[in-house]
Amino acid sequence: MKDAMIGAAQRVMSTTGFRKIAPSVIPGLDRAVHRLTGGRKMLLTLPQPEVGLILTTVGAKTGLLRRTPLVCLPDRERDTWLLVGSNFGKPGHPAWTANLRGRPDATISWMGRDIAVCATELDGEEHARAWDEVVAFWPPYATYQAGTERRIRLFRLDRRTPHTRPPRIAIVGAGISGLGMAAKLKQAGMDDFVIYEKASEVGGVWRDNTYPGLCCDIPARNYSFSFAPNSEWSRYFSDGPEIQGYLRRVADEQGLRPHLRLGQEVVEGHYSDGGWQLTLAGGETDTVDLLLCATGLLVHPKQPDIPGIEQFTGRTFHSARWEHDAELVGKRIAVVGNGSTGVQLTSSIAPGAAHFLLFQRTPQWVFPKPNKRYSALTKAMHRRSTRLSHIALHGWRTLFDATVGTAAIRPGWQRTVLTWGCKLALLQVRSPQLRRTLTPTDQPMCKRLIVATGFYSAIQQPHVEVISDPIERVTATGVITRDGREHEIDVLVFATGFHAENYMRPMYLVGENGMTLDKAWNQGPRSYRTVAVPGFPNMFMLVGPNSPFANESVIRTAETHADYILRWVRLFAAGQVTEVVPTAEATDAFNDQVTAALPATTFASGCDSWYLDSTGTPVIWPWSARAHRQMLATVNLDEFHTRTKESH
Repeated sequence: MKDAMIGAAQRVMSTTGFRKIAPSVIPGLDRAVHRLTGGRKMLLTLPQPEVGLILTTVGAKTGLLRRTPLVCLPDRERDTWLLVGSNFGKPGHPAWTANLRGRPDATISWMGRDIAVCATELDGEEHARAWDEVVAFWPPYATYQAGTERRIRLFRLDRRTPHTRPPRIAIVGAGISGLGMAAKLKQAGMDDFVIYEKASEVGGVWRDNTYPGLCCDIPARNYSFSFAPNSEWSRYFSDGPEIQGYLRRVADEQGLRPHLRLGQEVVEGHYSDGGWQLTLAGGETDTVDLLLCATGLLVHPKQPDIPGIEQFTGRTFHSARWEHDAELVGKRIAVVGNGSTGVQLTSSIAPGAAHFLLFQRTPQWVFPKPNKRYSALTKAMHRRSTRLSHIALHGWRTLFDATVGTAAIRPGWQRTVLTWGCKLALLQVRSPQLRRTLTPTDQPMCKRLIVATGFYSAIQQPHVEVISDPIERVTATGVITRDGREHEIDVLVFATGFHAENYMRPMYLVGENGMTLDKAWNQGPRSYRTVAVPGFPNMFMLVGPNSPFANESVIRTAETHADYILRWVRLFAAGQVTEVVPTAEATDAFNDQVTAALPATTFASGCDSWYLDSTGTPVIWPWSARAHRQMLATVNLDEFHTRTKESH
């Protein structure tokens, strides 16, 4: 142990160049350091003198507040420091959190000179990588972390330039990705942002979709933000209203309401002079430094143009625009579309209908969903221990990555299990003819895999019929299919999906040199590493083209994007960049890699799904979700054109 202390002290010398180290909270290291150096210290001062920090390499003394294990590792080439501590933000000492989250007016006394810095907290993958550096520098930190429930928190101190100011940011969309991005900004101490949402409430797809039987196909414990685990999930798979309630609570608890501009739609954005000029539907304008598009995928309903639809005298609507005053019990109902929504609607409303027709274009694989309730004891345990909720979230994410997330991208036992699960579920259908009608010809997960219960039971009821012949036209009282049959109905529901290829559109965006997004994407949506578009500076996307929304929870994808974008925001806040746009070469290289990898996945095995663009190419991530997180774990400046204030 003595040799380890001496070695640590020598690393202190070589890494920091300190001349004095103040007494540490870890006995032994102080003695070793003092024997070698006579001791040295370093001072970080914040605006409130009562929360000034006297830092040593492994310890901190905070005036009258407390002593906190702490280390500060410098990176001289990048003018950054890594600040480490376990008690930041401990109850009773809010000043720690208030002053070490993105404060632009912190200073650090380093080698006899004062340096202005921005202090921002690290999280997610960035925290994990930085933690490896800390443990490598001082291994006992691993033992310390294992023995405490408080996670040791990491902050990065970035040098500020004299003209530094926090960037003004606009987030377009208050669904999952918009709320996640806003929460990350808030946690990092960034307050100069606004969230534009065209609807009257947050929630995105879970706000817009309210049809009977709506349920998520991702386990509830896996469908939570890492910073806001939910102890109150009622079932293994949550329904739509419960998820919408969770998202509303996130907006409240994360302090996002003051930043929301509900009922205000951004219709245009023009980039010029280092910023975006936004125009709202009501004619108002706004100017921001960064435009973050969190507009979602399943937003604009896709409704087929069937001749005669205007003649129909019954009720007709899209599933995403559900009309709750429509009478369903005892009615003749037709649902067009047998994707996830069509299957959920069949399971929910077919039992109460007088006659129910499900029009399918192609059969879909359905994997059984065990949807048990969480007990009151389980909820109480999660409510009592936040750590338990974090462990459960991590466990579910790991399990999903190792099973469903892997099955779609390469052969293996995971794909075999899912395939046999779907085939065994289909055996519930007793009629050989109906079973043939419901049996797909493509592989499971070529389309988005449907996870549901009750569908095969509902579809076998005597008053329920599956029709594969396409609808030729609509009459006043029903529909006529290609075989000439007329089916009389009272309610016609379209469960025909969304224009998932739209992304930010119909918002009209103009980037550099008059380039419009429609022109940039005239051959289909393309992105730089799923987050940016060449020719559109200072614009980032959350859950953009080729994101891994098929092999992980969209919440986790949104968090990955938010963490990556936050790294750029910090560079803007530190004054290191004022304009950034990906190069066309880096974007082409990324898309070429995606194209080369797609044939090995189930997505390219020959089905027609909403993953495809207008050319029939899947716009989806062909590797593991972990590979996506690793790709976006760092900012690669070589793949961007950047400018600073001086270069304008």
